[in-house]
Amino acid sequence: MLKVFLIVLYGFFGILVGYFLYTGSYVTRAQKLLEDTNAIEAYQEDPDKFLSIQLALSSMYIDSHLYFSNDPIFSYNLDDTTDTFTLEVYSAGLLRSVPDEKGKVRIDSLFFYFRNLESKDGSRPIYKIIISVSDPTFLINDQYLDQTTVILKPFDDEGASPLFSIANAKNELLIPDTTNYSTITGITIYKGTQGDVDDSKEQIYGSIPLISLQNNLNPGSIPSGIHNDIFSYQHSDYEFKDVLKDNVPTPEEAIQYDLNIIKVGNLKDYNHIIVLTMSIFVIIYVGLAYLLFINKLVLARLKKRKLNNVEVVTPRKEESIFVDVEETDSKLK
Repeated sequence: MLKVFLIVLYGFFGILVGYFLYTGSYVTRAQKLLEDTNAIEAYQEDPDKFLSIQLALSSMYIDSHLYFSNDPIFSYNLDDTTDTFTLEVYSAGLLRSVPDEKGKVRIDSLFFYFRNLESKDGSRPIYKIIISVSDPTFLINDQYLDQTTVILKPFDDEGASPLFSIANAKNELLIPDTTNYSTITGITIYKGTQGDVDDSKEQIYGSIPLISLQNNLNPGSIPSGIHNDIFSYQHSDYEFKDVLKDNVPTPEEAIQYDLNIIKVGNLKDYNHIIVLTMSIFVIIYVGLAYLLFINKLVLARLKKRKLNNVEVVTPRKEESIFVDVEETDSKLK
């Protein structure tokens, strides 16, 4: 019984270690891809700005190009008694392969990047970010709505990316049955504290937005917050499809529109990292299992087989072919 328990325990141990090794090798694969692009060099030159690009690249798994505006479309700095962060919004384009279509497709997007996050009171805030747009384009629960919600947990134990994007794509910014896109009318951010939940285990947020940002070129109906500001933004002014001759900007266009271009490789080219890591683990795991649970059984069976193959020889009693002379003489008399 103890042996069965140890085998089961060893099996769970193998699954757990294998999972962590696979996850680690997956991350290593993405890091290797980043090292082979100019993202690392760019990040080292300006960590504040290019951290967002590093995060964006680490989530990609296909052969692609990413280009984005060097300067944000708009930004907002928050520095109050409890919270500090900077919100920056960049226009970006991603050229990528689409499984169901031939060739590559360019998807323009907006990247929302939070940096310099700090909680001054030592709490672990959670931010609910509501992006409001001019038309109902976000498909949520089979219904098109004019806003979408993103939850940001920058101080979560497991960590959270301070970057998210909204694409010029179906069910996001593309207006249904048209070729036009909705534009952002407002951004509201509500604050909650990790662990502060109601009876239904739902996160509780403040009733008044921490921040309310409104587009003065295309204002929407958003609630007033503790901190209020405006930004100027017209989505059509930042669509690359109307200004670029090809899917990938030329060097001249990159200079003209102040774009940073990053060529992202194909993660499939780095699958050997995962294969090598898991192969070494399997060899060690199986070898150790053999030594712990199988080796003694094999040795015992071999010993038993060896003993069975040994021929047992029974001593034979041989009769003498010679006759005692005295005994023979006595018989003759």
